[in-house]
Amino acid sequence: MTQNPSGHEADPAADFSNATLHSGALPRLQDLELEPLAPAYKWIGLGLNLLWCLPLLLLCVFLQYRFWPDMDALNPALPWLSLALPSLLAVMPPWSFLADRRKAFALRERDLSLRSGLLRRTLNTQPFLRIQHVELKRGPLERRFGLATLKLFNASGGTGDELVLPGLPHKRAAAIRQFIVDHRDVSEEG
Repeated sequence: MTQNPSGHEADPAADFSNATLHSGALPRLQDLELEPLAPAYKWIGLGLNLLWCLPLLLLCVFLQYRFWPDMDALNPALPWLSLALPSLLAVMPPWSFLADRRKAFALRERDLSLRSGLLRRTLNTQPFLRIQHVELKRGPLERRFGLATLKLFNASGGTGDELVLPGLPHKRAAAIRQFIVDHRDVSEEG
């Protein structure tokens, strides 16, 4: 047995608690106050999607009208390609735009949450206690529009064990990063 500061033996069971929690009393993640990402983020994503989708759509039109004669090898697949690929390419930019609009985050005292997805909606929460490394990234377009991406890596170290928070104003991302770094150890105490 260990001794407490008064010199008496401490009972390890006295500090242990495992009370029953009722599901009605639990906090609801749906009640989180979520902040949207920077408005420029969804427009940058739309522009990038259009940038690569439009040339592929033009290639589909080019193949559809067979501007060169030797297309015998593609003839069986051409009707499917000429219908499926342009349809997919036409849907991707608006889908991405709507998905980016849905992304939002919540910063709390001990964790950071990210909501994303259109059909398969997810709410990913990363407790500060499990964060091992926080990275602030800025590509050329992000620098141009004053944005940044925050990447949080947790202690388990797997490839899917990170939370990526894109489309933040740079100053806000830096402030969140500093808050997380300052509060990682505080999470252990409470």
